[in-house]
Amino acid sequence: MSRQHWQDWIIGVVGLWLIASPWTIATTMPEGVSQTVVNWNFIITGVVAVILAAAALASFQLWEEWADVIVGLWLVASPWLLHFTASPSATWNAVIAGAVLIVAAGWNMIATRQMGTA
Repeated sequence: MSRQHWQDWIIGVVGLWLIASPWTIATTMPEGVSQTVVNWNFIITGVVAVILAAAALASFQLWEEWADVIVGLWLVASPWLLHFTASPSATWNAVIAGAVLIVAAGWNMIATRQMGTA
């Protein structure tokens, strides 16, 4: 399918935000939590989201949306898995960005199925 979806642009913007967020939001990590690990979590997931968005914009495939959902689920769970819930700004950044990825990718999958192009 060659049709581009606006949701993929949103995923790309969220990815860019995640890459920039370690330098744009103030985070204080609790004792025993590595700021570096949290920053790399945001950078890596952001890069993956940008790559998936670019791939979907170039040539839409349903697996790209499933990969976005997985990245989103990881982001939502990462504050608890990486133990940085004591940092509200980092936690909200992860949860909101993850939720946006999940919703945008899910919306794409539903729209694609309704159009009968899956």
